[in-house]
Amino acid sequence: MRKRFIFAILAALLAIAAIAILIFGGDSIGDLIARAEALRDEGEIERAADLFWQAALMEPESPRAAEALYEAGYTYYVVGKPREEDARRGKEMAIAARQAFTRLIERYPDSDQVAPARLELGKIYSEDGEYKKALEQYEAVVGVIEDVEQRQTVCLEMAECYEQLGQIEFAIARLTDIIHLGRGGGIYETAHLILARYYYEAGMNERAVEQLERLLSGPVSFYTRQEAFTRLATSLLELNMFSQAEEALANVEVNSSNRAKVEDLRTRIARRSSPER
Repeated sequence: MRKRFIFAILAALLAIAAIAILIFGGDSIGDLIARAEALRDEGEIERAADLFWQAALMEPESPRAAEALYEAGYTYYVVGKPREEDARRGKEMAIAARQAFTRLIERYPDSDQVAPARLELGKIYSEDGEYKKALEQYEAVVGVIEDVEQRQTVCLEMAECYEQLGQIEFAIARLTDIIHLGRGGGIYETAHLILARYYYEAGMNERAVEQLERLLSGPVSFYTRQEAFTRLATSLLELNMFSQAEEALANVEVNSSNRAKVEDLRTRIARRSSPER
């Protein structure tokens, strides 16, 4: 029994020594980051993420420490989590990523890695249903994002958070920002469709019609065209504008995915435009 106890202590000491050699040995932070990147390329996700963490701890005053923390969080959450089939392990990886991003933001507030870390952290909070915390991260960086498409993406994520919190007026403001930032593209089209949905759900069908007609006045994708004309017909029906609703619905190409909805709309238009006497 005593021998087993001694062997256990020796094994623990050897493990600690091995870690110390890894962290404080001859490798530089750059060497560890390079090794972590190689492991990630090989699919060794958790080993890579752990090594990024060790690199950050090895030289906390190095300019590359913030980079190592970002790569640790990115590897856990963006690369590793989607591959993880075990939901529990996926949750653990998201928690580890949250810790890495949070440490980066708190310890290296002036780093160029802070903005992308906040964006990823916002996604983690949103995924966990912590919408207020997600918005705190997005609000901190949305104003400094120069790339238009990325800024539109963040505004859309913010709008979704506000909707989940029941703060539709703030969601509308962010969707309007997306539209003002530029014409065209999937996010731009999505903003129009969501705004039209808000107006329809609030019984503001005139506003919904205006929003959809504005969207359809320019080039849009096939899916958006289908969806926009279907919604336009629905709002026009609610306004008792039956012939206009029929015209809008005539622009929808019927297929297996929308057949039931289109036929239901046609039936409702016909019934309400020719009520039984």
